[in-house]
Amino acid sequence: MKNRGGEPESAGNGSMATSMLRLWAFILIISILLIFGKVKAKASTTIENETYNSSIISYRLPSKPGDTFVRLKNGLTVLIRELPGSDVFSAIVIVRVGSIYEPPLSGLSHYLEHVVSGGTTTDFTEEEARKRLNRIGGATNASTSYNSTRYYITTSSHFYREALDLLLSYVSDCVFRKSEVSREKGVILQEFQLGKNSPARQLWYLFMENAYRVHPVRYPVIGREDIFKKQTRQALMDYYHTFYQPSRMVLAVAGNVKANDVLSFVVTKTRNWTDMPVEEPPLPEEPLPTGTRRIEKSLPFVRQPRTMIGFPSVTLFDLDMYPLDVLAYILGGSKTSRLVTEIQEKQKLVSHISAFNWTPSFVRGQFIISFTEKSQDERAIEKAIKTVVDRIKQKGISNKELKKAKKNVIASFIFSKETAFEQASSLANSFLETGNPYFDRTYVEEINKVSKKDVVRVAKQYMKWKYATIARVTPQKREQTQVTTTTTARQNLHSPGKPEFFLLSNGLKVLVKRDTQLPIITIQLYGIGGQILEPSDNPGLAHLTASLLTAGTKKHSKQELIERIEDVGGSISVGSGRNTYFISIQVLKEDFKRAVGVLSEIVQDATFPVEELEKERQDTLLALKRSREDWQRELILIFHSHYFSKHPYKRSILGTESSVERITRREILNFYKKMVVPQNSVLAVYGDVDPADVKKLLVKKLSTWKNNENISFSKRLPVELKPTSPTQSIIERNKKSAVSIFLGTGGLDLKSSHRPALDVLDAVLSGIRYPSGMLYEALRGGKRSLVYVIHAFPFYGVNAGYFGIMAQTTPENRERVCAIIFDKLKELQQKPLSREQIQVAKDMILTMKTISLQSIEAQARNSAINEVLGLGWNYDAKYRDSLKEVSPLDVLKLARKLFSKWLLVQTIPQDVGNGETAR
Repeated sequence: MKNRGGEPESAGNGSMATSMLRLWAFILIISILLIFGKVKAKASTTIENETYNSSIISYRLPSKPGDTFVRLKNGLTVLIRELPGSDVFSAIVIVRVGSIYEPPLSGLSHYLEHVVSGGTTTDFTEEEARKRLNRIGGATNASTSYNSTRYYITTSSHFYREALDLLLSYVSDCVFRKSEVSREKGVILQEFQLGKNSPARQLWYLFMENAYRVHPVRYPVIGREDIFKKQTRQALMDYYHTFYQPSRMVLAVAGNVKANDVLSFVVTKTRNWTDMPVEEPPLPEEPLPTGTRRIEKSLPFVRQPRTMIGFPSVTLFDLDMYPLDVLAYILGGSKTSRLVTEIQEKQKLVSHISAFNWTPSFVRGQFIISFTEKSQDERAIEKAIKTVVDRIKQKGISNKELKKAKKNVIASFIFSKETAFEQASSLANSFLETGNPYFDRTYVEEINKVSKKDVVRVAKQYMKWKYATIARVTPQKREQTQVTTTTTARQNLHSPGKPEFFLLSNGLKVLVKRDTQLPIITIQLYGIGGQILEPSDNPGLAHLTASLLTAGTKKHSKQELIERIEDVGGSISVGSGRNTYFISIQVLKEDFKRAVGVLSEIVQDATFPVEELEKERQDTLLALKRSREDWQRELILIFHSHYFSKHPYKRSILGTESSVERITRREILNFYKKMVVPQNSVLAVYGDVDPADVKKLLVKKLSTWKNNENISFSKRLPVELKPTSPTQSIIERNKKSAVSIFLGTGGLDLKSSHRPALDVLDAVLSGIRYPSGMLYEALRGGKRSLVYVIHAFPFYGVNAGYFGIMAQTTPENRERVCAIIFDKLKELQQKPLSREQIQVAKDMILTMKTISLQSIEAQARNSAINEVLGLGWNYDAKYRDSLKEVSPLDVLKLARKLFSKWLLVQTIPQDVGNGETAR
């Protein structure tokens, strides 16, 4: 399903009679247990009885087996999904309040989200909340959209009560400490700077401001900086107490829990909640445009023009949404869609083009076509788009296109239900937007009803250029840069069953794991490749070769090859990184043989047609041109070029303009024969499969895949685990308005036995994947709001590695931010961490690993990469054991070894002085 109203949605219906029978049966069972004394705790017994008392429950919503949906008397809607096979629990609270309900451009909803999420409540302080989250290893975040604000925590199912207690306290009992309110205002002011330097965000703002002239959806969710600055603590509190009412909230949970246990806890926690009526501001109806609207904006950091064309469409509740979604898929929803095939592949006018139907519940939506230009003649691109659309209006679509679109919607629906968070989000979003927790299933049913006539009708009715809004952001003059260099002085990992391992006769390693939870299969092939295999004088060869693996085979053209997967609702992607190449295919169970057939063709008979090579060459050159638009990518490029002296990691994965321009088809074919070989590859097949059947099919299809006997992987790479100079500072100027900082210290090789200790340091410094830790506390915690982004991470490579810290701040805070980062690194070198700190870090690491490996695709990919890089497919189990043994002394020794040498990279606006950052 497409995003609606800025967030995903979902779907279905249950029988009220069935629900009532289940309810009475449940009451009978509880009564019997009470009579025979099977319920042990008296207090718990009382809660369970009250849970279904009419004074607590307003009514039950129809639900299917495994689901329990109720509306409490206080107005809170609670949606519970039991997932017995999951190790993960996810809870999400959505509040029906967003930017469309607030004073224009104030940013109050977003401001509130920042203060409420993790803030001090009447039950606990901000510091206590953070300690509790660290203890349970919870992944938490929050977000604000046009019509809703959401808070979530994902953790182990063992800690569901802790997660619920935190979430429900946030949204009901925030105390708005002055220091926290002030600090988060500073953080959001940093976020404004991020938005100013994002081409995608600036294009969206430009489009929405002109597509809507009356409805408040025209305003950015974050607000406008000058108006936001005027918002007070009292305004924030008033807004909270007005809109954060139980009747405007939905709590959805999914995980290995019992519905009655969850409901009992929620009832107790919200026993004193009261609901107050809310007088919502009226939302005006947006009139149709009176003519085509065009707007263009030049930005100094944009390297390639981007355009967004929108046609007024419908709301979420209009039945025309379904054929419009089908039309969007046919036009620009896949690699073989009409716009991609005609305008990107054949005419080469764009480097990227897509279409989607944005249909929120609160205003007429937009059917949007967006593209990144190759040609500077945007009118020629518009004309080409109009030709493709007119062809559908005049000649219609084929049965094959319609069938393919429907199959992909259904497949997308199934694939989007793998994780506990996805399932909880689906329930919550669906109910908030439509009142039906199963709306996603209703959506699929309606999609199946769409006919070819419906698609043609909506194309004619809604895709009218006289009503179009066309927004465009373009580059200014090419940026000049200046470089200055100064040198100075608690649970198991997610693993339901082990994979079976076997070798094919050609040396291909195969991992097969059966998981019947969903009727899907993922195929992950990884092999030695990428930068570490390509010649040093031909950078980008691996990337170009891997990108062209689906460009055609001896049997099928590029389009035919991709259609074989997309036509059955599957997906396929190829590529390479620093150490590996990969081919990833995901399909429904019944299409597994087809997927293996496609894989067999790619690894044995790829042809690399000249015309496809030239297309990919141009796309890569454009990607190189855009590579410094994103501040994080820019920092990493600069850092790698100075940290590494001889290692292939010194270069961009994409290569250089000169190398990409000169790479020949013959070089690609030779490199393909060197890189895509079975003896250096691992194939992981996970999902609803029979391992015996898989082995038979793979023997038949892949045993003929030959090795290149003349070439083997024996390349020796230089060892680079520390900066080339003990202390070095690099400053590069650009036209962005914010300062970006990257501090890199010594690191570890990916096979190092000390990796668990460095991961502990990472967790203590800045959390794992989610912001927390010493750096976060020092730069964004308490009363400070010195950065918008701060995070650290270890980079583990082949014979290479570093520990990186990345931040973005304002020019005036640059020196202070750098000083605090250095101070925290010194602190870790001076005294050992406590055993409690170490244990919290270990628990966080394991929980985050569990969360990251929920989907079978993630599990298959992780096992294949670990095996192909020589760590072993079961590396995570070994890692867990090693992590247990990490001591405070181990961490202290490693910090002293790695953190004493560093390379500091900063990008600063052109009009800001260098300052003094070396220490």
